[in-house]
Amino acid sequence: MDVKTGDLKNNLSRYLKRLAETGEMITILDRNTPVARILPLRGKRGVKKDSSWTKERAALLKKAANLGINLSVSETRPAAFRDLRIVPRTAPDGRTDIETVVRMRREKDY
Repeated sequence: MDVKTGDLKNNLSRYLKRLAETGEMITILDRNTPVARILPLRGKRGVKKDSSWTKERAALLKKAANLGINLSVSETRPAAFRDLRIVPRTAPDGRTDIETVVRMRREKDY
């Protein structure tokens, strides 16, 4: 769930309650740019453990890491696929990992 800083400031207790109940990650936006995330603690009340999701999540994160993708996945099973976010790493000059790989492949002599 994405929340703007002003809305979070005004409704912090409501968002923390929702976080405890659903285990859904909160992404904090400053002028529509993600700046921070609030994640639920493991074993917190209201958040159900789902061992099959824990295994799926671990496998997904491992596969993404092997591909060089920085992936953010909730510790609880998402309600829908839309909750999974692929966040490419950004270099100091603004390029992402994927753009760098594409550029390197174009430059390679075969």
